Amino acid sequence: MNSIPVGLQSLLAKLDFIGQIRGGSKACMSNMTFVDDDSWIGSFYRRFWVKESRKTVISDIEKIINETIESIKVHKDTVFLKLIINSLSEARIGIDSMKVTYRDDPNIKSRISVQLKNIDIQLEMHRHLIKGYQAGPKVVKDMKIHKNDKDDFPQKKLFRKPKPVNEN
Repeated sequence: MNSIPVGLQSLLAKLDFIGQIRGGSKACMSNMTFVDDDSWIGSFYRRFWVKESRKTVISDIEKIINETIESIKVHKDTVFLKLIINSLSEARIGIDSMKVTYRDDPNIKSRISVQLKNIDIQLEMHRHLIKGYQAGPKVVKDMKIHKNDKDDFPQKKLFRKPKPVNEN
């Protein structure tokens, strides 16, 4: 059995850390910790102690996502591809939650959006490797069925109002 290459171990750890980001917390990429979004002490620590800002954090995330995409290419025919794809899928959740934290910063929100699209392209191409993925018919969320007398489809019977019961 092959062990995970050291460089890939580091990348997977970074993706795991990114996946732990939740709205209302800010990541400190240099030491892989979190501070509360609204904490004055946390902001001071992040800004002056570890010398990070929102711009440096998003730049680090962009680098990690680009490194991940390169790693997908390098490991496309290995057992490690599934690990990378699943870690990227988890990291996407953390990156998406950053939209809450940086909702008042259009630049950062735009950069987050681009990275989410970049991730979605990779996940779509490798969706069969994602843990819990099941092939089959696509489910349409929030689908509404409108009654239309011109439509004659079998499911229409399921949506008819019940006929009143005649009591004799």
